[in-house]
Amino acid sequence: MKETLQQYAALKQQEREIQSKIAELAPTILSYIQEQGADKIQSTFGTFSLEKRKTWKFGEEILSAEEKLDSLKADAKATGKATFEEKVVLKYFEPK
Repeated sequence: MKETLQQYAALKQQEREIQSKIAELAPTILSYIQEQGADKIQSTFGTFSLEKRKTWKFGEEILSAEEKLDSLKADAKATGKATFEEKVVLKYFEPK
């Protein structure tokens, strides 16, 4: 089991390093594709493409309704009107 735990911890560290490096490289690739006037480029490593995603902004009426809903949900949790499911998940914290 010790080996499994050690391997998991090492992979989580690599995952963080990889995510950081990907975040660092992405803007350079994005700029390159845009400079080419394209929406995607093909390479021997795969296809890199641009994707547009919508970010929604809502007016005060919607935000107010959302706050009211959050309040209703909190009340339902507190009074037992809401139900829940528990799932067992693995959490990992690196030693300091």
